[in-house]
Amino acid sequence: MSNGFGYWVKVTNSAAKTNADLTNVFSFFYGTSNLPASEKISVLNEAEETIAIINAIEAGCLMTTPIYGDDKTTITKEYVNIGETLRFSWNGQIADFISTFKGDYGIEQIHLEFRLESELTSTVNVFPNPLSERASIIYNSTKSDIVTIALFDASGKQIITLLENQTLQTGVNTIELNAKDLVSGIYFLKVQGREDNAIRKLMITK
Repeated sequence: MSNGFGYWVKVTNSAAKTNADLTNVFSFFYGTSNLPASEKISVLNEAEETIAIINAIEAGCLMTTPIYGDDKTTITKEYVNIGETLRFSWNGQIADFISTFKGDYGIEQIHLEFRLESELTSTVNVFPNPLSERASIIYNSTKSDIVTIALFDASGKQIITLLENQTLQTGVNTIELNAKDLVSGIYFLKVQGREDNAIRKLMITK
């Protein structure tokens, strides 16, 4: 078979998958978005881990993408459980649209809206990154906002709350992150305001 071509498969006895097939559980997403072609949208599980990537293609369409579920015949959890909440992330933003993993071999139509760079009122940067013990979170905004900033580990557990519903003024705001007591690994900084939301991936090395 050649890559990029589609093929028909003819069977002599009709058959269909059922939910009793625990070793190959999946469903599909397809739909539209306001993103330009070639942008990539992360599908996040409840631990905010990326379990799939949806590609934006021409004419505002999203490429049909499979989402795989956990193989119940194994001890280790792979991907997601049926009924688990799924969110969609692009460029540090989380879309308002929320779905759940159905694992019914079906296809779900979605529409995802994100704020493009020209529409954002704030930017978030972390320096240095990777970091060892301390880093500065630079929150630069064109208007004041009420902001919550929290740090999560790779499993999605909240580790530190740096700010909670605190007003940050227009301009450059600097918030210090003390990572002295944290172990080496990957972390996620979540910045949530009324105007913009952002997620930044951090690497802590000791």
